[in-house]
Amino acid sequence: MATPMAVSVPGIQAERDHALDWVKWLALMAMVMDHVWFVLPAEWQDPGYGLRVAGRLAFPLFCLAIAANVARQPAGYPVGIRRYLAGLLLFAMLSQPAYTKFFDNGTLNILFTLALGLPIAAAVQHRTPALIVGAVLCVAIGYAYSSVLAYGFWGVLLPAVLVTAIRSQSSDLFQVLAIVAAVVALLANGALLAVFRDLTAVQYCQVAAIAVAPLLGLLILQIQAPPVRPVGRWMYAFYPIHLLVLSSLAIAWS
Repeated sequence: MATPMAVSVPGIQAERDHALDWVKWLALMAMVMDHVWFVLPAEWQDPGYGLRVAGRLAFPLFCLAIAANVARQPAGYPVGIRRYLAGLLLFAMLSQPAYTKFFDNGTLNILFTLALGLPIAAAVQHRTPALIVGAVLCVAIGYAYSSVLAYGFWGVLLPAVLVTAIRSQSSDLFQVLAIVAAVVALLANGALLAVFRDLTAVQYCQVAAIAVAPLLGLLILQIQAPPVRPVGRWMYAFYPIHLLVLSSLAIAWS
């Protein structure tokens, strides 16, 4: 049997994509900065609100990493998608106790949202019957449980929107789809209507960061980025571990 050929997508190469690694590193750093703010002593939180602004980059960039990884998968080769989904679901469940202890907000952690978004993005990319059925199921689950999912229903759809944008990088639709991705990111954060409200300067900066994040990530994917240490499967374990470490620091500081 012939080996399936990799999908040719502008900006996404079959070999190691250093630009994608830069996107992942940026998402990781933004996430950590966001979470560090929560454990700062009260008197440090106002001066440190820039951490929250930077943190708004994280979720759209993680969604972009999902989308770019899906775009790299060979057509008709679902094993990589299944492994990806299995890893997300496993660490979503393992991370939930640490997430609940850290936030205590009654929601599921971000990995559940990304796990639901992955099959939808894969269906948009490959359009096989099995993936389409899985995507419909994930859309239904995302809609039904949007109130307990981090970033809600729109967060589940964002990786698929970004896959569409990646596929169109060489077409005239790219700019339109990039803007659509920015709007969906705002909807996922509940920030679309916030721009019409009386916000502080810092809050407007947060809204701007959310909108800019998908555009920044898509731009990074198009450049010839220098090599950087790859972000591998250790990123799954990093998520619950960093939450536990920060929870311990919060206890120590209090």
